Amino acid sequence: VPAAHPGAPPVPEAALVLASPWYCGVPLVRRAASTAGIEERSRSARLAAEAGCDVYHHCGVQPFAPSGARSVVTVYDTTALEHPEWHTEQTVRYSRIEAGLLRAGAGALAISKWAADRAAAVIGVPPGRIEVAPGAADDIFTPGEPDAAVLERLGLAGRGFLLHVGNFVPRKNIPMLIEAFRQACLAGLDLDLVMVGQGGWKRPEVAGGGVRVFEGLPDGDLLALYRGAAALLAPSECEGLGLPVLEAMACGCGVVASDAAALPETVGRGGILLPPGDASAWSASMLEIGRGGLAWELRAMAREAPRRTWVAAASAACELYRRIAE
Repeated sequence: VPAAHPGAPPVPEAALVLASPWYCGVPLVRRAASTAGIEERSRSARLAAEAGCDVYHHCGVQPFAPSGARSVVTVYDTTALEHPEWHTEQTVRYSRIEAGLLRAGAGALAISKWAADRAAAVIGVPPGRIEVAPGAADDIFTPGEPDAAVLERLGLAGRGFLLHVGNFVPRKNIPMLIEAFRQACLAGLDLDLVMVGQGGWKRPEVAGGGVRVFEGLPDGDLLALYRGAAALLAPSECEGLGLPVLEAMACGCGVVASDAAALPETVGRGGILLPPGDASAWSASMLEIGRGGLAWELRAMAREAPRRTWVAAASAACELYRRIAE
């Protein structure tokens, strides 16, 4: 849908690019139409006119579906409904729209079994309308030596570091992570803590005292960080999947994750789990990683973890499409 992101090229693999209305080419008219939501509300009707469909998978929070099509909604988690204080008002509003679609009969494509279970418990989606289709690490994430030029450019050459990947939002449990890191440093930890993310809501103060912050890094830089890190730390209080965990394990990077929500399911036997509120346990694990032994053990666990694929996710999605279209 080019009108959704003006100036952005359409996805190369797209089978159909939805034609933009004439008014999208007139700046002032386009702005007024966008503000009023006219173009967004017209998409389903324009899609039906151009192609039609049996199943309509709602992207993001597009609430309108072509007449006669069965709807599918991706369920990442239900935290905006259960913990609205973790999210912006916009996210909470969007989640309520999606919950309304699901209660009205839409199929749920959940990114983990945990997310599927929460959709059933919180929203009331019956099992026959839920399919689990976990995501996967991109093919770029593989084991190997870190790119020395990238580490040099980021000021990390010759310096050991722990890694956290994720936006600076409340559910990521960053204040606890920082406190645990401070405790470990006082006890002799000689590693930096590298925080990679972008943006954030209710963003905590993180920089300074051995904490390095990088925002908006490309995947090539992130690959070097996964390969060079002593371990990835994922202390989130709630994740519907935990994609950085999959990326880290695909690179052979050891993982220490929270034992909350979907993270145990995602980590499996590929890392170790700790309570998200126990700063002392996280501090102790950082010290063990810094001493070397636990770092090697975690890397071995990561290398042995089975790798998920996007082909498997696509197959699960197609199974749901077929089931609800019958």
